Amino acid sequence: HVIFGPGFYEGYTGTAFPGIADGIVFGDNATVIQAHVDEVARVVTKAATYFSS
Repeated sequence: HVIFGPGFYEGYTGTAFPGIADGIVFGDNATVIQAHVDEVARVVTKAATYFSS
């Protein structure tokens, strides 16, 4: 649910990057939003490494 998942308002329809999107909508501070961005980067990097080997 890092790349695509339920958003707070979207429910089962889903949203892209829900942690980042919800953080922006709810006015989270930059540190919290950056933590979500870092998590997305970690997951994408891990997937890229897996698929390239």
